Amino acid sequence: MIEFLDVTKIYQKDIIALDRINLRIDDGEFVFLIGPSGAGKSTLTKLILREEDVTEGEIYFNDTEISALGARRIPNLRRHFGVVFQDFRLLEDRDVFSNVAYALEIHGVPRKEIQNRVVDSLTRVGLLDKRKQFPHQLSGGEQQRISIARALINNPDVLIADEPTGNLDAVTAEEVMKLLEEINETGTTIIMATHAKDIVNRMKRRVLELEHGRLVRDEEHGEYEGEQNIFYEEYEEEEDEGAIESELTDEPVAEETDSVEAADSFDDDAGDTKEIPVIREPQEKEILKERKPHEPVAVAEENPEAPEEEESFEPSEEFAEFVE
Repeated sequence: MIEFLDVTKIYQKDIIALDRINLRIDDGEFVFLIGPSGAGKSTLTKLILREEDVTEGEIYFNDTEISALGARRIPNLRRHFGVVFQDFRLLEDRDVFSNVAYALEIHGVPRKEIQNRVVDSLTRVGLLDKRKQFPHQLSGGEQQRISIARALINNPDVLIADEPTGNLDAVTAEEVMKLLEEINETGTTIIMATHAKDIVNRMKRRVLELEHGRLVRDEEHGEYEGEQNIFYEEYEEEEDEGAIESELTDEPVAEETDSVEAADSFDDDAGDTKEIPVIREPQEKEILKERKPHEPVAVAEENPEAPEEEESFEPSEEFAEFVE
């Protein structure tokens, strides 16, 4: 379960990326996250993965306040999540088997276990026969399925898919969506950010719509273009009343904040700070609407130690005979 309680994220003091977000995503749900560029979709997923810190509010995962986790616990938190990117983010100098095995190598998983888990993951996406090929030898759909296999290698509770069909043709996109549906049917929660209206309208799953950093729609069995929830209109009216009250009293409207200490759910192997490197490329800045911000709460920054380099993975002789 993922829960946001009055979460606000402010960049550069005056740019609000997310504005008082309240939502709950239960285990096993399939949720579409929609909205125009700059609406806050990427920021929301980064907060879940603790790639960004909240400015105000609290985020919970399985009843643990992850927004207050120390740096040493973040790698353990991320093992509960898998991430699929629009541009695949595969390592061009590694074959398919090594791309999927990479996350396990980083954590020092025994070789025999790596072999078994990679075979299982590739079989799950129907690409075990491509294990010796390199990314440039695969089609776009095959590369995305390899990316999904890599995201599933740790058996995550939640799969976050960022525009997974954005670079695919309609037929291939449909194949990828069928695979994601099959994964969801096994109990994995899926949060998918997308602009694909046809996919959202066909599947009619829960839709969360963001606009200018605000959650303007939360609809079960929703479509891409739906009516904004009435609670958003009430929210606007409440904000206006607060502004009027502030002007009449010449004093800012006070906001209450509670400090909640993080639970110890992610203490296992707390000393192991090795983390799967996030393979990112330069992205265009989100177009964020400037508004008068609330007073931000200071968030302490912690810098985990950089992970040590690991030896490259070499399959055992027994497995080499198997793949031959």
